Amino acid sequence: MDIGLIKQESKEIEEAALEEHYEYPWNLNFIEVKEYAKGIIKDECDEYEKDSHDKMQQMEIEGEDAVVNGEGRDNRYITPIKEEVDNNITIEENANVNQEAKEKEVRSHECEMCKKRYSKQSKLQRHFLVHTGERPYICKVCNKSFAEKGKLKRHSLSHTGERPYMCNVCNRSFALHCNLKTHILTHTGERPHICKFCGKSFIQLCNLKKHVMIHTGERPHACSECGKCFREAGGLKKHFHVLHTGVLPHECSACGKRFKRKCDLREHLQIHKQE
Repeated sequence: MDIGLIKQESKEIEEAALEEHYEYPWNLNFIEVKEYAKGIIKDECDEYEKDSHDKMQQMEIEGEDAVVNGEGRDNRYITPIKEEVDNNITIEENANVNQEAKEKEVRSHECEMCKKRYSKQSKLQRHFLVHTGERPYICKVCNKSFAEKGKLKRHSLSHTGERPYMCNVCNRSFALHCNLKTHILTHTGERPHICKFCGKSFIQLCNLKKHVMIHTGERPHACSECGKCFREAGGLKKHFHVLHTGVLPHECSACGKRFKRKCDLREHLQIHKQE
């Protein structure tokens, strides 16, 4: 058995390994791809080394000692395979990062009400519900409505009573894991969301966003009837219900008279106290 034959076999193993590398499952992420490729390379390397060692032992018996001291144990083919796989992963990783950056930069869909920009038309449409007050997703149990489908799904858990996530400090349970994570911050004292204007910190990001509007003057929730703007959707909902629907939600328990605003009811109650 000659050296040329061993080289030829090592080349065939190298080509087979490369072919296998390019057939990895495409549903793996880049880290998994890298580990997958490393596993293939190691298996090929171990198999080749064992095979070469057996052949060299046979050649020693046959008197072909020159092969042992020559190129019979040449494993240099391993390095270029690893480098090629690493290079391919690096290129794809860079391409992915660049694509993500590009998507963040391209915000061609602008809201005509508040000028906020979004990368997708679907995101703009979802945002626009903030201004219209439309809440198309309705709970079948209590008829509470939501602007987003995801919020309706989370709300539905309140009716099932399922609360699988429990705090190991106070044993309080939650329907959603994200709510448990937020709750745990009340035990640790951590307030990770910091206002860049005044340095005030918050446990929840949503509370920081509401607070920042005080500094920016932003009031994104506009009434479709009169144009009055509010910082929070709840304020808009209350305003619309009281002023534009004709409903008088606040009733005096003494005389039955009804009022649009709670403050008007309080003022009215003073009359009964004086009687």
